[in-house]
Amino acid sequence: MTLASLPLPESELPEALRRFAGSSAPLPARSMAARGMVPVKGGDLLFVLAQLAHDPEASVATAAQATLTGMPDAVLLPALAQLGEPSVLDFAAQLLSERREALECIVENRATPGASVARLARGADERLCELIAINQARILEHPAVLESLYKNRHCRMSTIDRLVEFVARNGVEVPGIPALKLHAEALEGQLIPEASHSPATTSSARRCSPTRRTGTSSSAPPPTTTRRPAPTDGPRSCATSSSRSPSGSAR
Repeated sequence: MTLASLPLPESELPEALRRFAGSSAPLPARSMAARGMVPVKGGDLLFVLAQLAHDPEASVATAAQATLTGMPDAVLLPALAQLGEPSVLDFAAQLLSERREALECIVENRATPGASVARLARGADERLCELIAINQARILEHPAVLESLYKNRHCRMSTIDRLVEFVARNGVEVPGIPALKLHAEALEGQLIPEASHSPATTSSARRCSPTRRTGTSSSAPPPTTTRRPAPTDGPRSCATSSSRSPSGSAR
């Protein structure tokens, strides 16, 4: 599926939002909406701001981006959870790349495009990697997500092993992972379920709900699993099993 680019044509905007974000909306109305001064809330407000962030009027575009990036977590996170427009979620993932909790809500949103998640997975920290790995249905549909996790040195070895075996069992090929089938065969029967300390097990309702309190630290202890060494330029061997020592060869 081709991702629509912003700004969306006015005909594709929800009718209630056209008077604020449509191309035919008066400049004063668009300017006020870009500052969040409209009777629109939640995901609809993010939709309006994302649309106006691509407005041909530079002052409107700049104001909309500033409003979106400066939105407090108590408003932003539940709004991200409500969003259903893939192109807006993709834009939010790029604009809010420094706000980890916002990225978590974007990853948890089932409407987020697989290509957007694959892009996030390339540079995700361990916590976000674990959250991305939970949605196995998305990984089957978009194998590039697994490829990005595989090449990310922050992702747990045990998580990669499980995902590799999972996609291989489902007959999915991942061109960016050499010898995927051999790797899966080497792992077969050796993977033991482990208790995850990852905050990824926290429900979306708690993470992105309107009652969320900002500024609180996660109750989950930091994971102690060994990280993989950085990938080399050449192909990586997939013949070793998950029982290898932390100082052993890379996957």
